[in-house]
Amino acid sequence: MDRSEIESFTLMQLPASTRNIQTYTETGIDRLLLLRFSADIEEVPSFILQSRFEKTLQEDYRPFVTDFGTNLSWWAIDEAKHVLGTEDQKEGRSRQILVDITNPQVAIVYVVIIEM
Repeated sequence: MDRSEIESFTLMQLPASTRNIQTYTETGIDRLLLLRFSADIEEVPSFILQSRFEKTLQEDYRPFVTDFGTNLSWWAIDEAKHVLGTEDQKEGRSRQILVDITNPQVAIVYVVIIEM
């Protein structure tokens, strides 16, 4: 997926500093997107605000309740030590986000989108 496809499907405008984008998609009854990217940490608050999540980011909240991504080397959520997370439902999609803020300069963002 390219950046515009990601933004359209996730209903999120990625930060300008977004880099190291990794995606995995799966289609069956539902459509699944796993997304991981890095961005400058100072852009995270505006990214979350522009994404219009129903709930604010919560410290130490890990929204992923399934084992999605366990076979992907880049899906390293268990290695994240200091995280923020939230989730919501928007336009027929379940959106879950975990932001690894362990590094004070660079956030690693993990997103799960399920279109039902």
